[in-house]
Amino acid sequence: MTFSLGTDHVYKRVKKTDWHDIVAWGIVAKMCKDNLEVGMFVTITGPIRSQVFIGKKGRTRAVTIEADQIVFMNKALITTVKNMGDPPDDDEFSGYDDDDEARPL
Repeated sequence: MTFSLGTDHVYKRVKKTDWHDIVAWGIVAKMCKDNLEVGMFVTITGPIRSQVFIGKKGRTRAVTIEADQIVFMNKALITTVKNMGDPPDDDEFSGYDDDDEARPL
């Protein structure tokens, strides 16, 4: 089974969505077919595969994620995560104060 998964991210206050091609086999594919709905929050783990092939318009590269495991997220967890707020901008927060003694190497 193949399907697309969208991941949202915000960069400099602009929301963007990246789309990923997911491939699932066996019991994972059956679980996706029986339970997956548009707009659901899921966590997918598995190897990322890259293939290069020649299409009609020239060289094309396809990147897919092979779903070894899928976790269907519950709404209470998603609500909790969303209510934590947006992370600070990179230029507003470095993670260290000037008074910090320990810094990464």
